[in-house]
Amino acid sequence: MADTIKIIPFVIFLSLLLATACGDDVNNDNGEGTDSNGDSISGSTDSSGGDSDSFTPGDTATFGDTATHSGSATDSESEETCGSADVDFTSQIPTVVLLIDRSGSMDQPFPQQGDPQRWDVVKEALINPDSGLVKQLQSDVRFGLSLYSSEGGGIVPDECPILINVDPALDNYSAIFTPYDDAGLSIDTPTTESIQAVAATLATVTDPGPKVIVLATDGDPDTCADADDHSAATQAKAEAAVADAYATHGITTFVISVGGDTTPSHMQRMANAGQGVADGEPDAPWWEATDAQGLADAFDTIINGVRSCVMDLDGEMVAGKEGDCAVAYESAGQTTALTMGDANGWRVNSATQIELLGTACEAIKSGEVTASVKCPCDAVISVE
Repeated sequence: MADTIKIIPFVIFLSLLLATACGDDVNNDNGEGTDSNGDSISGSTDSSGGDSDSFTPGDTATFGDTATHSGSATDSESEETCGSADVDFTSQIPTVVLLIDRSGSMDQPFPQQGDPQRWDVVKEALINPDSGLVKQLQSDVRFGLSLYSSEGGGIVPDECPILINVDPALDNYSAIFTPYDDAGLSIDTPTTESIQAVAATLATVTDPGPKVIVLATDGDPDTCADADDHSAATQAKAEAAVADAYATHGITTFVISVGGDTTPSHMQRMANAGQGVADGEPDAPWWEATDAQGLADAFDTIINGVRSCVMDLDGEMVAGKEGDCAVAYESAGQTTALTMGDANGWRVNSATQIELLGTACEAIKSGEVTASVKCPCDAVISVE
């Protein structure tokens, strides 16, 4: 079982520090000048004999004080700065469709005596009004729902798979709650056809951010053609469906075995295919939940873990100047500076997009953090 990664919803703000003084003294670099009568003045003294104004090149200097000497003069106001701007960035929002098995076996309890039905535990983990993940993360994840089943497979082809769908959207808890809460169980498990249908829906999503299917099922798949076929060939069709969703549409699939009655080797192949892991590579994670807490932890780990470390800037970084910017994140009162190009630092994806990497990305996903980027004025162009 993978360790739980808990994410507290966060708001990240990008502060681009552009304020660099470009102003010069009105007459010369030493603050010297002449008044209207041709007399020499150095700096400027207020009319009550106050201290002379002085500034260091690079600071913002203000002129216009009245000088007191033989005769009088007012320095012309010529403050000139590079300007300053605060530019937001936003973490890309994942789109997650919850693909939940609605077959008859979901009425079985978990192995521990007295545990409630698998169906009820899944529903509790996702849509409980107080603790459900959909309620908690609806403003940070674009959630959709697909409850899948069939009744005898291909007996009524137009009704296989039978899907109860809610299109993905932000702040979608209310839209998801009612059909999910009202749904009852059916009979069969046409996983392949249901994955294909959900992948087709996700393919139409044009919003930036990861696209994810979270499949929770308590049994091996059957098909619309044969609702009693749970063979290796049928399993291979489901594995091919998630592989195609990944390769064709960039959709990642995570799998949860609800109750532990699935074939482990099939679930591992589903996980590998759905996450683009080739044979011979370290296996992709999958989750076997045999109690209510394990199921809640699985959903929590998966959904929080797909939060994106890609940040879309509200400004444009100047080519060749990106390395002049300082990127950091703050967590629990500690600031960690990041190095561009480092495996645990950050990289530039485009002029308007950066990405945190490695441990920096994990920090974003594991707690409440504030990230910042500070650039000199010649390294960024503000976008209105």
